[in-house]
Amino acid sequence: MSAFPTVSNEGFLARAIIVNEAPFTNGDINAWELDWARHALAYLKQKLGNEVLRDLLRDDTARTMAQARAWVQASDGAWQTGSVELIVPGPSAQEFRAWYDGAMANAREPELRSGHPEHFVSNREGAGTIEVVENIGETEWPWRVFYRSLPPDAGYPSAWDPRYPVHFGAELVDAEGLRVGFSMRELRDAADGLHLKLTSHLPAAAPRKLMQRHLRHFSIGYRNWARFAWLQVGGTARPTVPI
Repeated sequence: MSAFPTVSNEGFLARAIIVNEAPFTNGDINAWELDWARHALAYLKQKLGNEVLRDLLRDDTARTMAQARAWVQASDGAWQTGSVELIVPGPSAQEFRAWYDGAMANAREPELRSGHPEHFVSNREGAGTIEVVENIGETEWPWRVFYRSLPPDAGYPSAWDPRYPVHFGAELVDAEGLRVGFSMRELRDAADGLHLKLTSHLPAAAPRKLMQRHLRHFSIGYRNWARFAWLQVGGTARPTVPI
C-alpha cells in the first residue's frame, strides 16, 4: 500500500501580522495547524464512530493481519524486541498507572484515540481487553488487534527492568486469538520527571523498520497520554523536561 502524499513546510518560512495585533511567526502558524489537525481528526473519528471506521479500514486491516499471521508462522515462536525510554515532566509513575487503568476500565475512548493521530478505534471489549485499530508502522500497516492484560509473571519474551518499580503489560492477539505481539510498560519517578520504558515484541520475521516505527508511535502516544494524566492530577509542579 503506497503512502499518502504529505505536505512539508521545511525551509519555507512565513511571518504574518493581523492588523492592529502582534505579529506571529512561522512556529506559531505550525502550532495552530497542528492544533486544528488534532481537532479535525478527533471530530471526524467521533462523528464516524467505531463501526464506520472498522468498515472503512476493513480491507487494509485484513491485509495487515494476514501478513502478521505469516510473520508469526515464519518466526516459529521467536520475537524481536525494541524499547524506547520516554521522559516527561509528570505525573508520577503511580498517577500515570491510575490514569491509564481508569481510561481503559471506563472506556474513555476520546482520550485513548487522541494519543496518536492514527489511533482509529480504542474500544473496550471487557475486563482487561481493548480492541485497537491503529497504524502500527506509521503509514503502511494499519491493523486490528486486541490488547489483553497479562500478569507480571506471564512469561514475556524479555525480563522486567528492576529499575522501574511500576510495570504492566499485555499480549496482542488477532480476532481469532492468535498472539501477534507483546507490549510492556515500565515506569519510574526521577528528579527530571517521569521515565517510561516502553517495550514492544513483534514476530522475529517482521521487518526491523516496523519495530523502529512502532517505537516512534509509542513515543507520540505515551507523551500525549502522560500529558492528559498530568493535567488530570493538576499538573503537579515538577522540573520541565525539553521535549
